[in-house]
Amino acid sequence: MKIKCMLDNIEYNSKPKGTEIGKIQNRLEVSQKEISVEELAYKLSSGCTFKPALLNGRKTSDWLQQQVFALDFDENTTIEEQLNLCQSLNMLPSFGYTSFNHTDYKHKFRLVF
Repeated sequence: MKIKCMLDNIEYNSKPKGTEIGKIQNRLEVSQKEISVEELAYKLSSGCTFKPALLNGRKTSDWLQQQVFALDFDENTTIEEQLNLCQSLNMLPSFGYTSFNHTDYKHKFRLVF
């Protein structure tokens, strides 16, 4: 199955800062992709940035469609807790990955559905 999203192909090994963020936004604006879930998981876990929707611009009002949603978790929970909750709701994510600032003591991650 292929999904549509906006995906930057540049891989980062740390969180982008400063002017690099603007460059990513510019690249995302012209980077609509049709991609398999497996390839998307690989790209995101390799440090690529994405928007889970297709936009014709940058604003919320430019939204065209969306096949994927992603939830960010930055505080007061663990990956295991959230996966257990997902399982209890019978709503399992397609994949998940840790963010650049994740540690064993402070979980920071994203689940993609």
